Formats: sequence, C-alpha cells, structure tokens
Amino acid sequence: MTATIYIGSRIDQPDDNQLTLLIEFAISRGWNYIVFSENISIEETQSVKKELLVRLRRNEFDIVLVHKLRDWVCSLTKLINEISELL
Repeated sequence: MTATIYIGSRIDQPDDNQLTLLIEFAISRGWNYIVFSENISIEETQSVKKELLVRLRRNEFDIVLVHKLRDWVCSLTKLINEISELL
C-alpha cells in the first residue's frame, strides 16, 4: 500500500511533530509513503495540495494521511466535495 502524507502547516502555527507522527504511523502499518508538505496561509493557494489532488485522481496513492483536517480543508463542504470526487 502506498500512502501520501500531507502536511499543510499554517505559517502562524507550525507543528514539527506532525510529520514524525504520520511517518511513524505509516511505517507501523508497513506502508510505503511519499510526503507532500507546504506552508499555507489564508491568502496563499495550496499548490502542493493541488498537485497531490491530481495524483490522487490518477489513483497513484491508496491512502492520504493528514494530522489535522483543518490543514487539508477549511470547510466541511469543501471536504465533502473533495472526498466525493475522489471516491
């Protein structure tokens, strides 16, 4: 199984432990993984996430790991839309 780890750290709230925890989780499951990481703010577009979504649409990964859902999306509606699109 190939996992992708997405770290979307808020510039004003960095969390250095996110990556370590998610890598340890993937390793404990025996998964291969690739890390996508970016610093984001409200004004910035999430270019790394956009690239990841393209690759997810191509079924390049089996699972996405994120530490906090708020790092992935800022609204429940957007989360539901993205999940529905990828299923």
